[in-house]
Amino acid sequence: MSTTPTSNIKLVRTLRHIVALLVNGRYDELERISGGQRLKAEYIQAGVAEYGRTLVIPPESAFENANVVEVEAGGDSPQYSVRFYLHTKEEGPSDLELQATLIDNNPNSNLMTVEIDGILVA
Repeated sequence: MSTTPTSNIKLVRTLRHIVALLVNGRYDELERISGGQRLKAEYIQAGVAEYGRTLVIPPESAFENANVVEVEAGGDSPQYSVRFYLHTKEEGPSDLELQATLIDNNPNSNLMTVEIDGILVA
């Protein structure tokens, strides 16, 4: 992961939160926190359901090794493209990938703004 130390902590915290919502099937909350900008709850749920396995919380090392690229967005807020392989009870690390954009646009918040770009088999 190539981010600044401060952003790294906030980024990992945000990623953990997103994954926990996915694991717990809280798709409406995911849509709410992302503003439904790219994926509605029904599409997030469909992506998980089509995979046909049970999502679980990954080990901490998985979060630290997420594929993160800073995006040049031209604004004042740092943005990161994140690709993260989800874990399942049946497989451990799986081929199901969460793709998201995280935006650090509120220094007073513990979490970044989230845009879910996709949940797909990589």
